[in-house]
Amino acid sequence: MRCLSLFVVAAILTILSACASVSEVTQLGKDTYMVDATTRGGFQSHGETTALAVNKAREFCSSKGKELMTGPARTSGARGWTPVESTLTFQCLDASDPEYVRPNLVDIAPNGKSAPN
Repeated sequence: MRCLSLFVVAAILTILSACASVSEVTQLGKDTYMVDATTRGGFQSHGETTALAVNKAREFCSSKGKELMTGPARTSGARGWTPVESTLTFQCLDASDPEYVRPNLVDIAPNGKSAPN
């Protein structure tokens, strides 16, 4: 009976566990890139899915000896219902680049899209 209980618990945990994937980085222009992250089969939020994309972007920029400057993330999907997706646009800049500045958080709306000025 104990083995059956352990099997049922393991099966439930397997079903509830999430599968995550992160795309390769795509160059959009000079120093500007895009990466997608997707989570399926679990209860990950848009923020958690975006964090996967940010981590991939940070690793990419670090491999080039540059600093990460993120742009807005576009998200879609419903937690626990459909795959949660996040597309992050970012730049890899030298630390001395005048465009490497703090993001203007006032201009970022709660839904992750740029707010109109």
